[in-house]
Amino acid sequence: MNLKPSITAKTPSVFGYLKLEMIAIDLWMQQLVCRRKKEKSILSHSMIKKLPVLIFLVFFAFLAKSLFQNQTEIPSPLIGKPIPAFSLPRLNAEGMISDKDIIGKISLINIWATWCAGCLEEHQLLVKLSQGSNAIPIIGINWKDQADLAIRWLEDGGNPYVDIAVDYEGKTAIDFGVYGAPETFLIDDDGFIRYKHIGALTVDVWAQEFLPIINELKR
Repeated sequence: MNLKPSITAKTPSVFGYLKLEMIAIDLWMQQLVCRRKKEKSILSHSMIKKLPVLIFLVFFAFLAKSLFQNQTEIPSPLIGKPIPAFSLPRLNAEGMISDKDIIGKISLINIWATWCAGCLEEHQLLVKLSQGSNAIPIIGINWKDQADLAIRWLEDGGNPYVDIAVDYEGKTAIDFGVYGAPETFLIDDDGFIRYKHIGALTVDVWAQEFLPIINELKR
């Protein structure tokens, strides 16, 4: 008599398979989280090591922008404001010159020095501007210079200034927001700064930037 073999092993149920799958997924998730934490730690350490390089690159980019920026286009916060109050000794003359001596007529204030290459470049133009019936008074401020050198400079190249103040320590130049010589300020008859040019004055700069404002002030 043939008997059917008895089945002793039980086939896993559907719930059993689901439980195994859930355990596998849970293990996989734990491994993934650990891996991400490790990668994040490695990335953070790498970023910390690169941080000085990043700071240097940002600083270098800022410095490069400053160096290549057209310095004559730097705006002045003093435009439209009264000239700073000052009282300085005159060059090779007695007495003092102050901001009050400038008020009353359209004029130029020119910051200059004998050690300044741009001052030499613009000097003959200033001499021409100081001559003729339409000449505008130019007040010079000799900045951080030596009196004997400044006097010899004017004797050799001509004196375009109606008056010259001496700013040995440079404090007045700081009040005017001077970046470096030469700089030229256009002052109206009420003593307000109407325009500022940084760098050597040229014929084109005078014609395009100064004259239109001067003509407007004279109306």
